[in-house]
Amino acid sequence: MPVCTDGVRWEMELVVEGASDSDKFTFYIIKLVNEVIEGEVHDINGNITPLSGRCSPLVNEPDVSSMRFDFNVLGSSSALVRVLMAGIAHQPDDPDLKPLFAGAFVAVPPIAGAASGLPLPTLIDVGDTGTGNGNQT
Repeated sequence: MPVCTDGVRWEMELVVEGASDSDKFTFYIIKLVNEVIEGEVHDINGNITPLSGRCSPLVNEPDVSSMRFDFNVLGSSSALVRVLMAGIAHQPDDPDLKPLFAGAFVAVPPIAGAASGLPLPTLIDVGDTGTGNGNQT
């Protein structure tokens, strides 16, 4: 299964550095054109926020891609937070396994006037860093 494709979803777990809890989201890649991602982030409560990003296959490595995601969440202090996440996705050697993602994120202030959809309550606040891992489903 190709890593960079539309119409797929990724089950992602984000862990703030030093925290024992995590936030779990489903990233829906609705549209992927010229490596540009348009989609949605869903939380376990059905809240949805827009997702943008890029998925770029590595040269001479068709089963490996760099991926970047950009979305907003509602931080633990009830303030809007922009999450920027980047990493590498790859198709394991076993074709029966789904692609995997491993990356990191940083939380920054949102862009003024950013569309947030329904707030996705999280443990993430501006200035936080952490890991983001998941798999395509």
